Amino acid sequence: WATWCGPCVKEMPDLAKLSREYEKKGCRIIGICLDGAEEKEEAIQILKDNGVEYLNLIAPENINDILPSSVIPTTYFVDSNGTILVNPPVQGAAVEGYPEILDDLLEMLDK
Repeated sequence: WATWCGPCVKEMPDLAKLSREYEKKGCRIIGICLDGAEEKEEAIQILKDNGVEYLNLIAPENINDILPSSVIPTTYFVDSNGTILVNPPVQGAAVEGYPEILDDLLEMLDK
């Protein structure tokens, strides 16, 4: 996400709610802010304003070499081994479909 990305900020309250609901099932939401350390204070304020309590990280400069998308918002569903489970990742604000995806992935991982 980025401080200048309207759709990213708009989905934050829904992601915060999902985080609270799915943490009980062993899922974690982790945000990655692309702005860098220079926008840290603004990013922190946006997180507070949107009730975000899940972990957020500042992206390293080589993030585009690590994650295969330059579109934001982009959501990756990753297992505890770091394997991306949904490929291609979900691009754009699509939070309303995440519970179904998460439930399907949890069921698959339980098998």
